Amino acid sequence: MVTIRPRTTPQTASTKATSDYDALRERIKIDRDALDKSVEEQAQVFLEVCDRHVNALSLRDEARDKLSRKDAEIARDARQKGEKSGTRVTEANINDSVMLHADHIKLSVELAELKKQSDLWGVLRDAFDQRMRMVRELVNLYAMGYYGANGSVGPRNTVRDSLAATARSKLDEDRKSRRQ
Repeated sequence: MVTIRPRTTPQTASTKATSDYDALRERIKIDRDALDKSVEEQAQVFLEVCDRHVNALSLRDEARDKLSRKDAEIARDARQKGEKSGTRVTEANINDSVMLHADHIKLSVELAELKKQSDLWGVLRDAFDQRMRMVRELVNLYAMGYYGANGSVGPRNTVRDSLAATARSKLDEDRKSRRQ
């Protein structure tokens, strides 16, 4: 049996972003009995996810720039230190100094976390884009009576079905001719 413990630590910005992500991720699910609600909320939720994705990308890019600037400072300091001591400094020595410096390691870890967050928001954005298409398909199925009581029970309206089939084939032919 799993026990759920209440949160004992204060919520940080990263934790808040994760909980927002999780809350929006839960909204991917489509209730086919409430398609009207799904249609109404899709644009707003998609916009929110897109905004979060853009923000995450911006934070990632800022962290990448900050890391680059810090690496340049560390390299400059290593060169100056080598010049003062009179030792020959190679690019390999400078690269090693940069890669092993505590500030570089710290900023690299932060950058990796921000990259992960931006990738997660990008995946969620793609999922909501897919959700939009699925809502459209479900609405089309509903409109054709796929989920209705008349769609699966009782006598069929053959004239209506024949006209609908003719219209669908005409639409398919029109689409094919436009693609060519």
